[in-house]
Amino acid sequence: MITEQVPRVSYTIALLGGSVHVNKSRDVVKITKEKNPQLAVKPAKPTPPAPPPPAPSVVSPLMVTSAVATMTPPGPAEAGEPMPEPEPASTDVAPTARVRRERKGFAIDAAAVVAFPLAYFADPDTTDASFRPSLGFSAVLGHERVSKNNIGITLGFQLRAIPWRYVSGDGETYDTLSIEPEAYLRVARYQPRFSVYGSGALGADMVNTDLTVPGVGAFRSQSRGFGMNLGLGGALILTRNMVATADVQWHPGTTTVISDDDGGPTVTYAALLFGLRFYP
Repeated sequence: MITEQVPRVSYTIALLGGSVHVNKSRDVVKITKEKNPQLAVKPAKPTPPAPPPPAPSVVSPLMVTSAVATMTPPGPAEAGEPMPEPEPASTDVAPTARVRRERKGFAIDAAAVVAFPLAYFADPDTTDASFRPSLGFSAVLGHERVSKNNIGITLGFQLRAIPWRYVSGDGETYDTLSIEPEAYLRVARYQPRFSVYGSGALGADMVNTDLTVPGVGAFRSQSRGFGMNLGLGGALILTRNMVATADVQWHPGTTTVISDDDGGPTVTYAALLFGLRFYP
């Protein structure tokens, strides 16, 4: 094998035994090519073609029907009995983030009332500091219906009781209990986890007063008149059946219809209500 050639100078020849000879160009008469069987590259074997994909199996519809018939247990219809109709989902649940549309059911509200008096029925111009805020209680039993657009309307009955105490400048003490039975309406807009609403109540004001006059004695009077409450509030959904509520309300003093004293308006007050609504 010629490993190096310098034109017109020399040829470097490597033999099979490993020896290397350098011959001058003038000593080389003829150069021929011959294949070395030990260095010849064997041709690669051809890759056999991939086998064709298996043909899709064809299942007879009769076979499928037979398999389903074998796996399906006999129902009431096969025994000659009518198939029972599915029971409709109950709608008497609380409005929650997941249950919202076309709901109806009873609702019970219970709230503490922090009332801030603005005027007293016996003296509409009362501003005496001894006429202090009072703590009362309010309850509502109603029926609510929620429409498809998440508007809930509650109609019901409200009962509220608030005790008052007023001491006049001359030492007269008025211990009063106002009771308000009223028809109740609430319109709410529901969101995923809370709601906002406006409320109103119309009914009667029943004011029972025990008057104590120093050196004279005690007297009792009663006033009956038209009562009204207007409010705005919001609710936070706690569980599926319970909602926390907070309201701001105004109760105007209205003229009494039946009175054992000199008449005049009933108690005028603003109130904060904090409570819970339950869906039984």
